[in-house]
Amino acid sequence: MEDIGELVELTTETGRYIEERVVAVYCVVCGSQFIGIMREAGGFLAGHGAYHKWEYTQQATIEEMEA
Repeated sequence: MEDIGELVELTTETGRYIEERVVAVYCVVCGSQFIGIMREAGGFLAGHGAYHKWEYTQQATIEEMEA
């Protein structure tokens, strides 16, 4: 938590991040939280968006079949 807002430099398997900001984000649907670099936070949010969209579609399909 104390690193939120800091700019960091790190090297991963996929590349090097320079001046990458540490952020805290959360999913508005389920409340899951992520603290890390901005790039990974975007993936976290996109992944949750895709999952919840799938979840909603499944529920709508079930309700349609029951009607």
